Amino acid sequence: MMDEGASYSKGGALQDGEPGGYGEEKEESAVEHDLGLSHLVEMEIRLNKGANVYYRSYRVSHAERQKVREKVQGLVDSDVQESNSDFASPGVKL
Repeated sequence: MMDEGASYSKGGALQDGEPGGYGEEKEESAVEHDLGLSHLVEMEIRLNKGANVYYRSYRVSHAERQKVREKVQGLVDSDVQESNSDFASPGVKL
């Protein structure tokens, strides 16, 4: 069910900063609060054969790096599991 008044992209994803979207305010609150852990849902990811699963890291200005480090540390402190798999492309090289 889609949120009324929210803006969706062609692929159906909410646009950043729109009502019901995943804007900076919601992003910060996700790190500040206990993210929790659930075993109620099992995730399955289906891939196309030969599909590339590695993506380059995003370019971030020097001024933004400290903010990114703080957010990543907040996720680590919330017990989000780190991964080195081919499916865990780096968001930003720190």
